[in-house]
Amino acid sequence: MIAKIISMLQILISRATSNIKCFRALQLILVTLLIVSCGVKTSTKNESSPVKTETVIADEIDINSKDLETFPFAVIDNVPVYPGCESYTSNEEQMLCFSRKIEEFAMLNFNTGLAQELKLTGVNRIIILFKIDKQGDVTDIKVRAPHPKLEEEARRVIQKLPKMTPGKQKGKAAGVMYSLPIVFEIHTVNK
Repeated sequence: MIAKIISMLQILISRATSNIKCFRALQLILVTLLIVSCGVKTSTKNESSPVKTETVIADEIDINSKDLETFPFAVIDNVPVYPGCESYTSNEEQMLCFSRKIEEFAMLNFNTGLAQELKLTGVNRIIILFKIDKQGDVTDIKVRAPHPKLEEEARRVIQKLPKMTPGKQKGKAAGVMYSLPIVFEIHTVNK
């Protein structure tokens, strides 16, 4: 009889525990929904910010095409070699070195005070697309920025890039397209 009472109490306790767990799970779901809905509201605010963003949809590229003379940086057989990256032997190492050197060059030469002069605030994005031609020169510079003066500055910096060893596709010199995103944030000081 006592064993029967103990088993009944255990069933009642396990049901109560189960109910509490369900209640906690329901609370967790409600809190999660609340957080997600608040997140949607803040992202709506960001969409109305003055920063321009564009979605670029690339056409399919046939890498094996013989008439194609310009290749994206990510798929070229041998990437262009930036001065100072000659000691790296693998294509992956040269890719990393190239990217690092381009970023360093842009950071050192870009007029960072320009955005403040233009009274821009928040996160700003500049997208620069350029080609390193068969001779290793930078050409076909295209820039998207939230202000025309930032576009001019980005173009000025990229035009100053040094001559490089051109990229190669199937052993022949080829043009290489490179995309450089620059993202910076301007913090306003409340007085």
